[in-house]
Amino acid sequence: VIIIDEILKFFSRNFR
Repeated sequence: VIIIDEILKFFSRNFR
């Protein structure tokens, strides 16, 4: 599964 990768990407974009 690549759910973590997706969440990480989402968080990274939100954090920026």
